[in-house]
Amino acid sequence: MIIAIPIVIIEQSPCLFVYNHVKISTINIVTCTILNESFIRFNTSFDYLIVGNFFPYSIAFTFGLMAYRNMQELSYRTAPLVRPELDKQLPVMVLIQVICTVFSIFPSLVAYLILVYGSIQDLVIVARLRIAYVVMTCLYYSYFA
Repeated sequence: MIIAIPIVIIEQSPCLFVYNHVKISTINIVTCTILNESFIRFNTSFDYLIVGNFFPYSIAFTFGLMAYRNMQELSYRTAPLVRPELDKQLPVMVLIQVICTVFSIFPSLVAYLILVYGSIQDLVIVARLRIAYVVMTCLYYSYFA
């Protein structure tokens, strides 16, 4: 945690400087947008894709794999007369957590990849994908609730 906090502060510090207030003259609303093209590319390719999706999946996959291997090793150990139930419960809980992660976060990743990297020209399909992405994002945030 001591290492992660300074890394996140350094990685997210450009957000303080690249967001600009832009007034939309037709409807008199001020919005906060990014005007720097390189930061937009950084945001879409690194922040959202790597930090927001790849790291959580790789961590969940690693712990799921370790839990699966631990469950396999438990069956080969010489069992004492009274085996602690915690040795069996913890790997099962980790595997269930990985399954919940896959079913709640993965659809958001797929919808994001289709929207950002897909070259869809039909506006109706793009609108439907955006609605699907909003629903998947709600599912993504319900994972953390």
